[in-house]
Formats: sequence, structure tokens, C-alpha cells
Amino acid sequence: MTTTLNPPRIRPKSFTYHTNVGEVQGRTATLSSEGKPPLWVSSPPEFKGEAGHWTPEDFFVASIEVCLMLTFAGLSEKRGLKFASYESSAEGLLGVIAGGSGTLGGPIVGAAIVIFLKNYVSAYIERWNMLLGFVFVFIVIFMPEGVVPGVRRLAAQATRAWRSHR
Repeated sequence: MTTTLNPPRIRPKSFTYHTNVGEVQGRTATLSSEGKPPLWVSSPPEFKGEAGHWTPEDFFVASIEVCLMLTFAGLSEKRGLKFASYESSAEGLLGVIAGGSGTLGGPIVGAAIVIFLKNYVSAYIERWNMLLGFVFVFIVIFMPEGVVPGVRRLAAQATRAWRSHR
């Protein structure tokens, strides 16, 4: 007698979440959702927003961090494990812009540039974030497509120039 295993049927579920933005004042507003306290939101100061308010970038990084925590808590609960405490921190960076968004290596190179400047250059230069700004400006002016495609473009130009002078 043969037994066949039938996979469990997964019924699609739909979940809807609603938010409201109001009291808009320049680049600052309130974000609310029914049954929750309102939050003041803004673009980050580096994009002409007000300091001290939640930003979309904060929410993006926080959502990933909270998902990690909820996964940990859910798996712990499923296995019957209890933990005494949980703390985490997360950091997001705009490395894709520097490396090049249309490439696989672009975000990696962009992240490496930011991490290098933060972890190593900051030991020698107090205003390393200003240097990071200059690096971003340099990339935007001379390699607007990002470092990875920009280096490819410059290498191709150098190769053509070298071949034409032979």
C-alpha cells in the first residue's frame, strides 16, 4: 500500500493597514493610525528635514530590526524557549547611491566605502562625515551612475584611448 503525503492547504489571507498624514508644515507632518498615538515625521536633516522627528529612513531600518526581533521571539516561543531579555540595534546607510543601484556589486561597494570611512578614517579625522559628504559629491559629479559602473566606464575609456595611441 502506498501512502502519499498531501501538502497542507494554505489559504491566502489578506491584511490591510491604514495610516493618515496630516498637519503638514513644510517637510514635517503627523502620522497616525487608528488606535495608536500620532507620530511627528519629517525628512531627515540631511534632506532639509527637522531633527528629532521620525523619518522614512528610520521606519525602514526599524521595520527590519523589528522583523528580526519578532522572528526571534516567534521561533523561541515555538520551541518553548524563554529568554531573559532582548536588545538589538540597527543601522542603515545610503551605500547604494555611491556604489551604483543597477549593479549587484554596487550596494556592496557603496556600503564598503561608508563603513571604511566610518570605522577607519574616523579614527584620524574628527569630521569624517564631512569627508563622506565630499566623497558622495565627488561620486555624483564624476560618476553619477555610481562607483561600479563609473569605474567600468573609465576603464573602457582608458582602454580605447590606449588602443588608439598604439
